[in-house]
Amino acid sequence: MLSLAAPSLDDGVLLETVIASRNAGVGKSWLVDHVSEIATAYVAYHAAGAGLVQLVPMVTDRTSVAHRAMESNWASLDNTSTADVKPAILKRSARCVLCADQQAGQIDHYLPKAVYPEFAILQANLAPACGRCNHMKSDRYRQDGQPLFLHPYHHRLPTERWLTAEVQLVDGVLVVDFAVIQSPTMSAETYELLARHFSVLRLGDLYGDNAISAMGEIKLTCQEEFTTGGAQAVQRYLEKLARSVAGFRGVNHWRSTLMEALGGSWSFCAGGFRYIPDSEGIAID
Repeated sequence: MLSLAAPSLDDGVLLETVIASRNAGVGKSWLVDHVSEIATAYVAYHAAGAGLVQLVPMVTDRTSVAHRAMESNWASLDNTSTADVKPAILKRSARCVLCADQQAGQIDHYLPKAVYPEFAILQANLAPACGRCNHMKSDRYRQDGQPLFLHPYHHRLPTERWLTAEVQLVDGVLVVDFAVIQSPTMSAETYELLARHFSVLRLGDLYGDNAISAMGEIKLTCQEEFTTGGAQAVQRYLEKLARSVAGFRGVNHWRSTLMEALGGSWSFCAGGFRYIPDSEGIAID
């Protein structure tokens, strides 16, 4: 859920460089003969806009020479002449564009190369991702004709709040539920896409797990603030922490959202923090 500036590398030059670096064979011969068709597909990708997931793949037979030749361009990027391309893609963002949280160490194909082999090395189709999200996304890209995921180079989410968190004490256990909402300037179409993205990648589960550790890190300070100034002191501390995180990560980062939710929960500030698990996973009364 990170937005990045569109890459500026010349895709036509990259395509020709990759083809030239490949070993002679039927695959390379096919690519040489059809390079103009791939270039035309690139133009269609950039012009598609919201209809990107409706593009018709150049080939559908995954066992064909054409499919294998185009898809294997991805592996050919590791050849000497283009070995710097993948590292450059990863440098676009230290964090995964899909969850905006985990460290990026893999590269996601927005339109999967298994379905759209012609876009296997198209720069606008490639973005840094974490292993978790890349695995969960896999070859999925649309459902009922609608995109499942936000595009890191096409979609720009509002800076106003659209991620929320609710803190509850259930049977002596603190539970944090994250959800997305439609902000005032967000279109219904964008909200529905955001909700699909959030649901399919199970970001609520990821952020909820993160929240347990994050609360553990502030438990001692909450106890100290409560001892010296009561619930109001805890609330002030959490509100300050929320502002600090939001100033660096944005108001829709899970940590700033969490701290704001904790600060807004009087029951948490008035002693509910005691139910945060300690390092051994035992609640302290």
